[in-house]
Amino acid sequence: FPCCWGTLSESFSKLSDSIYFGAPDGSAFYVNLFVSSVAKWAGNPGVTIEQAAYFPSDPKLTGTITVRIKKPVGRAGPQQAPRNVTGEAGTATSNFSLRIRVPSWLKTQGSAQVNGKPAGVPPVVAGTYLDLTREWADGDVVDFAFPPSLWTAPLNDKHAWHNATVAFMYGPLVLAGVGVASDLFVPNGKATAPDSFIVRNSSSDLQFEATSATGGKMRLIPLREVMDESY
Repeated sequence: FPCCWGTLSESFSKLSDSIYFGAPDGSAFYVNLFVSSVAKWAGNPGVTIEQAAYFPSDPKLTGTITVRIKKPVGRAGPQQAPRNVTGEAGTATSNFSLRIRVPSWLKTQGSAQVNGKPAGVPPVVAGTYLDLTREWADGDVVDFAFPPSLWTAPLNDKHAWHNATVAFMYGPLVLAGVGVASDLFVPNGKATAPDSFIVRNSSSDLQFEATSATGGKMRLIPLREVMDESY
């Protein structure tokens, strides 16, 4: 049980503290990870963010965020004064920036909708945050889509003889060929264009199939899902 395994286990236990960040002054709320969860915002009392994540299985929709806002009750002290106010229709509202992380692995066009309509923001840029600033009302819904796609990640190694070593990726997931008799595989296409010889063959499960130069087939699944299979 190497010491790095202990660090790995510890790191996974810490993931939950980075799903969200909230500005202490209540001006901005950050969604960093796509995980079904609920967050009560200490910096903006009365505001709760509910996230339903469909990532990474859903090929189109990454997640849905519902903003919940409670009306102020009574009179709060200066340190706990809610930022939300009462809207014209009697619903509680709050003005802040909802910032959703756009993953660096995004190779296609992402999008966002607020209450079923285009969010009207600049083009989504990988490696940044999608900034939705508005007067939010209780029950507002944001649907955001960062579709995963196939791509290659070269091995980052200083040795020249490893320069041709690449991993086949689907979004952030490393794919592994399973049930194989050999560790040699010549693809029926360019190694740097995995979508030319790898297809996803299930809309619900993360199952893929690669075609070799000789017409053979190889099953691929995310490396994290490999259990007893040879790969």
